[in-house]
Amino acid sequence: MKKLSALLAFFIGATLCATAADVALYFAPSHDSPVAFRVPETQAALKSAQPAAGSPNWYVVQWKDLYTGWSPKSFAMKDLTLEEKAPIYAAADTGSLMLGRVPPGAQIAVAQVSGDWAKVRFTATMPLYFYKEPVKAAPPPVVLPQAPSAVSDASRGEITGQPRFYKGTLKPRRTMPTFQQAPYDYQLNNLDGEVVGLVDFKDVISSTPTSAYINKKVNIYGVGERIEKYPYCVIRVKFVQFLQDGVNDPAQ
Repeated sequence: MKKLSALLAFFIGATLCATAADVALYFAPSHDSPVAFRVPETQAALKSAQPAAGSPNWYVVQWKDLYTGWSPKSFAMKDLTLEEKAPIYAAADTGSLMLGRVPPGAQIAVAQVSGDWAKVRFTATMPLYFYKEPVKAAPPPVVLPQAPSAVSDASRGEITGQPRFYKGTLKPRRTMPTFQQAPYDYQLNNLDGEVVGLVDFKDVISSTPTSAYINKKVNIYGVGERIEKYPYCVIRVKFVQFLQDGVNDPAQ
């Protein structure tokens, strides 16, 4: 039973470690700066971070912890503490970032001497920095073209030269004494029996003959054009389909 509990604790701990991402805390707002600590992104202290001035996407947090630093061995005294104002670097290299100097009255013990350098550990509160990926803006919504509205006749709405639907019954064109002969053999009547306009099928490619639509309720998709010499608009047909399964007009 104890072995089982230990295994469960191990797997739970491993899962938490795998799912919690680490945040690197740098001594300066740069990826070239030494890393002071790596902490879980859920660390509560990170919530107090503020944007670092002049460093986009970098945040600064006042971090209290046990730090490790290096000072030239020449600043180590016989009692294995550092002299006042001794410089402390992030690495055993005078070209590395200097973390600060020993303040007056402070005693910082030397933990280890390696070559020309003294390794020290000290508790302090220091500004540390971490980088946060910018939040990508959501892509603009895709605006689909508005479907043409199904209308009964061309008198509802303006004729703008844009394709739309026209509903009605396809009829052979009526010949009127005041109506100049036009090269259109068909007209569309709305569902109330009134003439919507003349119908131009010359651009339609279909295996269904135009005559199959005569006296049938249809839905025509096309462009309505106003021509001065005709009392009705001319509908330039793009395609045509039956309405109500092609039910015949009872007035035929």
